[in-house]
Amino acid sequence: MKTKRLIELLQKEDPSGEIEVSVGNQDIHYLQRLEAYWDGCLEVLKRDETSEYYNITGAKIVSEGLKICIMPLSIEDAIMNDVNLPIEFDSDYTREHYSDVVAKQRHEMRSVCKKLNDEFIVKALQRYKDGWKAAQSNKESVKMCHVQWWWKPGDKSTQRAAYSSKEDQISLCQGECEAIIESGFFVPVDDGERIIWELKI
Repeated sequence: MKTKRLIELLQKEDPSGEIEVSVGNQDIHYLQRLEAYWDGCLEVLKRDETSEYYNITGAKIVSEGLKICIMPLSIEDAIMNDVNLPIEFDSDYTREHYSDVVAKQRHEMRSVCKKLNDEFIVKALQRYKDGWKAAQSNKESVKMCHVQWWWKPGDKSTQRAAYSSKEDQISLCQGECEAIIESGFFVPVDDGERIIWELKI
């Protein structure tokens, strides 16, 4: 379905533009324009537009050109990213039928996060024991994606040279970043050029 046709149908179904749009009952997180071959070739259905009922007459697999991907996000997946995500219920019905589901999802994700966090803390402590430290830019607020591992040689001049060399930097994954930021074992110290996460003594 082309974007112009989708817009036409949406406007026909909701001239006000105020009705929520869902994909399988999930909210749309974002749209993304990609090459047709990206992450698997595009599947296009051929339609008989004169038919009022089932109108699929054929199909085509496409690798050339562009496609617009509608990317939904479920509440369960959102909880995976933020286990304390505030969730509202609009009625007694939704509260009765979904509050236990949400509570179970939170509990399961907390258990998974704790297990992973414990593993990443152990790995981080071993890194520090081996002479590594986590550092990040001091020009932005503390965020998980900005933390990096960096090798710490013996003298200060070499420390700075090593930090500026991309060959001596290894980016942390999200789990490692969470372990550094949220475990309470490390404290951020701004040395004037960067933030270094020092191990608490």
